[in-house]
Amino acid sequence: MANIDEVIQIAKEIDPDVEPTLEMERKSLPEEDFRLKLLNFFRVNKQAAEIILAHKGQSYEQIKASFDANVAAHVQNGIHVAMFVADVMKKKGDLNSLALTAAKRVAVSDPRLESFLQANPKINAEVAKKEIADEVQSILVNYFSTLKGTALDQNRIIEELAGKVTGRIGVILNSWSGNT
Repeated sequence: MANIDEVIQIAKEIDPDVEPTLEMERKSLPEEDFRLKLLNFFRVNKQAAEIILAHKGQSYEQIKASFDANVAAHVQNGIHVAMFVADVMKKKGDLNSLALTAAKRVAVSDPRLESFLQANPKINAEVAKKEIADEVQSILVNYFSTLKGTALDQNRIIEELAGKVTGRIGVILNSWSGNT
């Protein structure tokens, strides 16, 4: 297990109200029992711990702002992906053309990209949007190019693609920021 002080600090970031209990238990319980108590805390709060570890050094407000931006982006991207998937399923055009249209919509409407461009005025917005659109188009085309089966769950496809698109845009923005 990692350094107990670091683990306790992460637990306090997840739930500040747990600090007095942890300090008291650290003094009163045998070390092995205390470690089991911490392990159980992190099992219950696994997602929160993963989020805090992924945003090491950021305040609660910074993490919350990032989370809110990602949720908003996921919803916005999900709308465009849903329209794309519906069009593909109804065969309203060729895959590449439909993917290109959806990718351009995503690149123009992802709120994280707009915030990023405002914070980094030296980056050429058109070039950035084109790079994002190219990446999104590739994800969409590749997904449907390898999709097999006749009983396709449209909702699952939309959710999976929206997650892939939103995640990949986040990775690209982080790489442009030098955060990866």
